Amino acid sequence: MKSRIIGIKRRRWLIVMSFIICHLSFSIGARAQTDSVAVSDNLLRDLFISMPDSLLPTLSNNHRLDLVDYIESGMKAEVKNRFEGQSELLYLTDDSLSLQVSNGLTVDMLLLPLQEGAVVDSCSQVVCMVERFGTSPDNQECYVSLYSAKWHPVANAPLIPAAQQKLNRLKLSTKIKWRQLVIKEN
Repeated sequence: MKSRIIGIKRRRWLIVMSFIICHLSFSIGARAQTDSVAVSDNLLRDLFISMPDSLLPTLSNNHRLDLVDYIESGMKAEVKNRFEGQSELLYLTDDSLSLQVSNGLTVDMLLLPLQEGAVVDSCSQVVCMVERFGTSPDNQECYVSLYSAKWHPVANAPLIPAAQQKLNRLKLSTKIKWRQLVIKEN
C-alpha cells in the first residue's frame, strides 16, 4: 500500500514537472521567435510600441498600444497622456507615423533603409525620429535623432541614397538642429 502511494505521488510529480518543462520550452521558443521578428521584419508600428518610455515620457507603453489599436480599428487615435493632456496618432503606415503628443510637441518617425550589406543592431533599417517643439510652424525648434531597431542611438548610418536625400530634404525644410550639436554647444 505504501509503495502504491509513493508511485502515485511520483507520477503526479512527473506530470507536474513535464508540464513545467513543456511550458518553459514554449515560452523560450515564443520569445526567440518574437525577437527574430522584431529584428528582421520591422514595421514602424511594432517599433513604436516597443519604444522605451524614456524617449517619449509623455506616453506609456499602454498609451502607445491604445493609439495603434485605435488607428488600426479606424477610430480616432486619441488618448489622455501622463500629463492629463490629449495625444493623437495622426497617421500610421508601415514605415512612417505622425503623432501630436501635445499642443507644443509633434513627433514624426520614419523607417529608413541602410545601404545593402550595412547592419545596425542586426537590422538593415534605422528609425529617424523628428521632434518639433512650438505651436507656430514658423517658429518651431526641431531635433532629429536616429535609432537602431533596438532603440540605441545611431550617430552615422550608411543610408541608401534615396533615404539620405529624404533626410537632407527634411533637414532643409525644418531647420533641424542635430541633437548632438546642441548638446556640445551648451
